[in-house]
Amino acid sequence: MKILIATGGTGGHIYPALALADAACKQDPKTEILFIGNHDRMEAKEIPAHGYAFKGLNASGLTGNVFNKIKAVTLMGIAFTKANKIVKEFKPDIAVGFGGYVSAPVMMAAHHNHVPVMLHEQNSIVGAANKLCARFADAIV
Repeated sequence: MKILIATGGTGGHIYPALALADAACKQDPKTEILFIGNHDRMEAKEIPAHGYAFKGLNASGLTGNVFNKIKAVTLMGIAFTKANKIVKEFKPDIAVGFGGYVSAPVMMAAHHNHVPVMLHEQNSIVGAANKLCARFADAIV
């Protein structure tokens, strides 16, 4: 099985994603895992340090003034294009989003390529990325 995991931003997103990857590999050692996250955040170091393949994107949240929001939307479009290419190359059986703004373009790309999408929400209040992606998720846990 090939699993694509998108996560980023904080340990609250990253460590549950790593736990899922560990459990999947323990259940079936032939499982292939590919993580996608921000190229310049915590996940870019933590995930490879745990032995998993990682691809970085440049994404930003919709915060701040109007110029920052325009920049974030532009980066999201570029991230979607890159994520789409990664999804086509990796050909995952499932894509799992753990939140963080970088997960939105990845889950959108997976959905666009007819890959089943599962969202994991570990917080008591649903994050913006998972809210955005919920409409096309096949499962939400």
